Amino acid sequence: MKLINGDCLEKLKELPDNSVDAIVTDPPAGIGFMNKEWDSNKGGRDEWMKWLTEVFTEAKRVLKAGGHCLVWALPRTPHWTAMACENAGFEVRDCVYHIQSQGFPKSLNVSKAIDKKFGAEREVIGKKTGGAHSANSGNNGFGQGKYSNAERENSNCEKIKTENMSTITAPATDKAKQYDGYGSQLKPAVECWWLLRKPLEGSIVDNVLKHGTGAINIDKSRIEINNEKVVSIGSNRKFKNLQEDGRNKKTEYNTGNYVINNTTGRFPANLIHDGSDAVMEEFQKYGESKSSKAEWKPMGYNAEDSGWKRPAQDNYQPKIGGYDDSGSVARFFY
Repeated sequence: MKLINGDCLEKLKELPDNSVDAIVTDPPAGIGFMNKEWDSNKGGRDEWMKWLTEVFTEAKRVLKAGGHCLVWALPRTPHWTAMACENAGFEVRDCVYHIQSQGFPKSLNVSKAIDKKFGAEREVIGKKTGGAHSANSGNNGFGQGKYSNAERENSNCEKIKTENMSTITAPATDKAKQYDGYGSQLKPAVECWWLLRKPLEGSIVDNVLKHGTGAINIDKSRIEINNEKVVSIGSNRKFKNLQEDGRNKKTEYNTGNYVINNTTGRFPANLIHDGSDAVMEEFQKYGESKSSKAEWKPMGYNAEDSGWKRPAQDNYQPKIGGYDDSGSVARFFY
């Protein structure tokens, strides 16, 4: 493994054309995150998109034809990210949605802001722990670690927790009382990952054979099914002509059946969840669902009034598929 440290735009220029198989990247979102310059909007939407387009133009140059990119984006500005990538020449293939329960809203307390505007002093009515500066979470709500694991695990944890207690205040002015409980944004619970592809050279097959890129290894990406057996049943089917009432008819019959045990798992979806208790509880609200088992059904026509006869009782064709498992719908996704 080789780690290259530096500005991505400058370092990309040092890489040769068509030398990279795939790209996974978490670029800035242009929202001025915690007032950091690196994530500023560069002056506005158009300026920011122009900057990101330049970066992805270099990324497209170094990527092999048909190479895929997985590109993170915030729900607030995913269209900026996608359009910049398209402007650089990438194809948008899909969007993978990541559902998680740990997001913290950077929301303005409107009631407090009103009292502050009028210089009104609010009465302290209590204290609370947790939230963005929780000692238990060990971060400041924005992914920046405030305390080390050792600090959280030693006897000073209670002291840390006390330091992170925030006050609960009551509205002072009439307007603050009117807008008590109002905020400015929702809790973030979804992240977007754009799945992009550099244009192919010829067909997918041609591109795969030439560059080894252009397709996704689905079987290696399947969702595990907790060792439940996946059964796929097929049959050798042939047709024969029957002559009835002077007309040629065609029906099908079996020459034998076969069973394939498929244990590779479910087809990957464009939804991912974090498996947290909060998210799992939401899935479980819909109750359990059970997948159908593989079964058999009669083959052929079943129209007594047309002169056709029902096929022999042992002449059956299989119904393809069947996972024979149960649980919440969470099991269908990573």
